[in-house]
Amino acid sequence: MIFNTNELILNTEDYNFTLFEHQGFGGKRKYIATPKKSGLPKLIVKHKGEFAPPCNSFIYGRLAQLLGMNVPNTYMMNLSINNADLFDSTCVVGIEFIEGLTALNMDDIKSNESLKKQFIHCFILCGLFTQFEDSMQCAYLPGKAVIPLDYDDSFGLEYPTFNAALRGNEMDELIIKYQLENAWRHNLDIYLKICIEMSAEQLGISTEESTHEFITVLERFCELKDEEISSITNVLLEFFPPLLAAYYEEYITILQSKTIFYIRKIIS
Repeated sequence: MIFNTNELILNTEDYNFTLFEHQGFGGKRKYIATPKKSGLPKLIVKHKGEFAPPCNSFIYGRLAQLLGMNVPNTYMMNLSINNADLFDSTCVVGIEFIEGLTALNMDDIKSNESLKKQFIHCFILCGLFTQFEDSMQCAYLPGKAVIPLDYDDSFGLEYPTFNAALRGNEMDELIIKYQLENAWRHNLDIYLKICIEMSAEQLGISTEESTHEFITVLERFCELKDEEISSITNVLLEFFPPLLAAYYEEYITILQSKTIFYIRKIIS
């Protein structure tokens, strides 16, 4: 799948904003964005996380779509000069608002093979992208979907690294390089093992069954092509210096390499 850049960018001037009071979804201050015209999605809008930039949510959501997962559409947003004062950051992300989400109903999920897989997918995304920097959150659309929420703390990218990517001087490039070296050092095997065990325990299934679904998705992740990934990261070039997109691309490449070794070890 190749994304079209223009289809991943929305404009704040096309929306009305109201505060969204909710403990989930991450971020200190969020909005519900209601479109002014038909054909546009209703959104939850995030513009400053407590520890990480909202663009993590954009990348996370679209990567999950490349993996065939059931996740809300995510968008980068152009700020209009007329409502720029509403936002704490120029990094503004819209996440498709899905009506009818509730707390997880594990009895429903355990009795439905599709929902069981979607529940496991939430753990896969958590283990692969987050390094457990925040607790996993997901919600339930009764009878239809288990949906991951709050992806801010992912890809090892927090505000100091984000700001370094925006400045892009020689020292900041060294900061980015150091962060990527950390990505090589983190123990992906442990994160995935824990997520396999936790998903199996909560579903009441064997770790072998959970492992099978993990391997299926992880193999798809390793097969993602550069042009598919860049069709997501290229959107960032419309807003930020190239160093930020390069960070995500290299981070994902590192994860793919580490995941290949993990799969080989598991199936050997």
